Amino acid sequence: MHEFMTPVDQKGDVSERIRTKTDRIFADQLNRIYQRTDQLFANLLVLQWIGAIVLALVVSPRVWSGTVSQPHIHLVATVFLGGCIIILPLYLSFRRPGQAITRHVIAAGQVLLSALIIHITGGRIETHFHVFGSLAFLAFYRDWKVLITASLIVAADHLFRGIYWPQSVYGVQQIEPWRWLEHTAWVAFEDAFLIVAIRQSLREMRSIAAQQADLELAHRQVLDKSHRLQLTKLQLSERLDLALKDLITARDSALESSRLKSEFLANMSHEIRTPMNSIIGMADILYSNSQDKKERERLSIIRDAGQGLLTVIGDILDFSKIEAGKLTIELSEVDILTLVEGVAEILASQARAKGIALLTYIDPRIPRVVYGDPGRLRQILLNLIGNAIKFTEVGHVVVKVQLQERNHNKIVAHFSVEDTGIGLSEGELERLFNPFVQADGTTTRKFSGTGLGLSISKHLVGLMGGTIGATSVKEKGSTFYFTMPFECGSDTADKKIPLPVGLEGMRVLIVDDDPACREILCLYLNEWNVENRSTEYASKAVELLKAAASSGNPFDVAILDLFTPGSDALQLQKEIEKESEIADTNLILVTAFDKQGQGTEALRAGFRAYLRKPIKQEKLLHALAVSARQEQASSLAGQNKDQQPSISVLGTGHGKSECLILVAEDHPSNRLVAQAQLGELGYPTQIVSNGLEVLQAVSKSDFALILMDCMMPEMDGFQATAAIRQTELATGRHLPIVAMTARAMSDDRDKCLAAGMDDYLSKPVDLEQLRSMLEKWLPRHVQTKSNLSPKDHGKGNGTSDSILQVINMERLASEIGEDSAEAIWQTHLTVTRAGLQLISDAIKKMDGETVVRQAHKMKGASGSLFCEEMQAICASLEQLAKTKNWSCIGVVFEELCAAFKRVEDAVDVHVPQNKIED
Repeated sequence: MHEFMTPVDQKGDVSERIRTKTDRIFADQLNRIYQRTDQLFANLLVLQWIGAIVLALVVSPRVWSGTVSQPHIHLVATVFLGGCIIILPLYLSFRRPGQAITRHVIAAGQVLLSALIIHITGGRIETHFHVFGSLAFLAFYRDWKVLITASLIVAADHLFRGIYWPQSVYGVQQIEPWRWLEHTAWVAFEDAFLIVAIRQSLREMRSIAAQQADLELAHRQVLDKSHRLQLTKLQLSERLDLALKDLITARDSALESSRLKSEFLANMSHEIRTPMNSIIGMADILYSNSQDKKERERLSIIRDAGQGLLTVIGDILDFSKIEAGKLTIELSEVDILTLVEGVAEILASQARAKGIALLTYIDPRIPRVVYGDPGRLRQILLNLIGNAIKFTEVGHVVVKVQLQERNHNKIVAHFSVEDTGIGLSEGELERLFNPFVQADGTTTRKFSGTGLGLSISKHLVGLMGGTIGATSVKEKGSTFYFTMPFECGSDTADKKIPLPVGLEGMRVLIVDDDPACREILCLYLNEWNVENRSTEYASKAVELLKAAASSGNPFDVAILDLFTPGSDALQLQKEIEKESEIADTNLILVTAFDKQGQGTEALRAGFRAYLRKPIKQEKLLHALAVSARQEQASSLAGQNKDQQPSISVLGTGHGKSECLILVAEDHPSNRLVAQAQLGELGYPTQIVSNGLEVLQAVSKSDFALILMDCMMPEMDGFQATAAIRQTELATGRHLPIVAMTARAMSDDRDKCLAAGMDDYLSKPVDLEQLRSMLEKWLPRHVQTKSNLSPKDHGKGNGTSDSILQVINMERLASEIGEDSAEAIWQTHLTVTRAGLQLISDAIKKMDGETVVRQAHKMKGASGSLFCEEMQAICASLEQLAKTKNWSCIGVVFEELCAAFKRVEDAVDVHVPQNKIED
């Protein structure tokens, strides 16, 4: 409503004044219409009377009786009767204009003139239309009651004249008693339309009157306020003159205080940061060396709290630099795609912990390499995305980078962070970028923070030549955005992620209930010229797949979100497999809520690839390439095993690396076994414990081959292999990767090959099998010249049959050597004891996932050391934990503990000089 209606105590009074004003304006307008129409009909009646006389003179001026003629009765009636009809309406229109009696008398006179004209023409049908015209003219009054009066007179006239003088009204001699009803019905038909039009016109008049009343009252309020403001202005002017002098003095004092404060903050931040770095560093060292769970938890708290404090100190230091004018921007190469996706990857765990989806979209048209300040850009994104996650409880956070403008070697990128969080009011938005300001500023606020992040981000964006802003709807979410100009060299402006050959022409179906994720995937696929459709329902997905197959243009790939309305992705996958015409559709599983082993389970279930949100461009491309069986990603899976592959080792090619073979294994004893076996064969080796370390090692050194464990923390072997294969799409080279896993099911080999691995070894790894595998995949120039036959260990060592039932010591010695075995046992028994304790705790908590993971690791380690009894029991325990058969798990765990005790006893007998201490 208008400003004059805003005070609560005046709302009712203002509304009543508007209604009163509206009624008065409406009545005035209606009265003017009545008076104006009265004058119109006064003139019209006179003209019609004169016209009727002329018509009578033309039609029948005189009547003859023999040789004598006299004026026709029609002419006489027109002159005298017509004059009588109009005399009273004329009188009232001048004496009592606008009154109801005048309108009704004029209406009666008008239709009586129509009856007179019908009479003098002998009831000709054409003159009956004069009645309809009269009614239309009477509608000018906008008073439907006038039409009722006129219509009743017309009906009465046709009734009585039809009975006594039918020729005067119908032009026939014979009386037709019901003829008048037909004419009356036509009149009523016209009345209905005219009454509807009159009511509509009155409503419009009242609406216009209400608007006019509103405007007049608002205008009066404005004039009153303007007058009061003029008086207030004069009073304030005098006060402002006095206050201005005080402000000038205060400003000078504030500037000096600000300078001193900035210097103090800079010094304080530096002094605090130095000991904090030492605290965090020592906490990291203690954490990595500690084996006690509670101690590690406490150290983790110290480390996280220290990092949080460093963040606060960094914000304060940046703010002090801004105030002091010392914050500078560096110019270097920026890979926007890698930077944005990297920031999202850092914050993804926070989003998953809150149960919200974090999504990213980077416009493929943006050059891969531009020039800017990557550190400051990362700082801005971390702040905006971190805030979005912090203030969002349900829904998603979407990060988009789009090309806004491009001019030669310069671009402008538009960054936006959209969330479905608590939202902000207009007042909160106006002050949000001010320092030390938060949307929730109370002392008991739910969300922590200094209130400096957005202020610093705004200043950084300004220094880098961009603009920043935000839009928000309370309780619905916010969108923070900023634009950033970049320069890009002519040689890098058009560099993009290389597309796999044959990607064009592929048809992809997207099934995801999150519209933001569907939009992002469609944008990527459209940019890559991949035909696509999307739906949010699983049932609709099956229909689309079947319809496409029936039309002869089936979908090649279906991207399925793990949680879809009506059916999750695993159920949907089973439904697709049941339909023969779509059963061969390649499926990719996507989820925002990743957990350990979920990707492996997806591949085991039949999915071609597994992606977690936020989905990276390169991973999406690689998943499509693998799913479509592109040559770069999966051609090696169909090679003849006896054929010698063509090898091109990843790396710089400047010569053979010192570490020729890379072993990825998370279990300590398994790492020692692999290193010992490769040492026996004469190959130099580098050991890493997870997939992330694999990628780091490959980026720094050249390797001839990787022995990859499949289940590892941080990043498993499947994910690490996918990342390596994606890199190879651009380089055209190929690094052999051999799976080395404790999984021994019949389809495990196929899953490893489908993930991009070249071959498969099942634990325990036999030395001869390892030798054959290396000879198969290593080119001749990297094979060793030493004797590759295993050394003869353990012959005649007197190992008892009872020990051989627990550990095959002779085979172990022949595989890795006696000296190596002694060191390995030291590690294996310690790690196994810890693993048994973890399984025991997990059984008490009924944590099946932990039991599966620890049993699997223990199975692989036992197999590597030829502890066949323990290996078999671990395999049984792993399967029982997957089905959560807790009644049997406890019994099998007791058998496992007893078997481990027998292994300890056997080691004590066989390796007395290295007795394992508890």
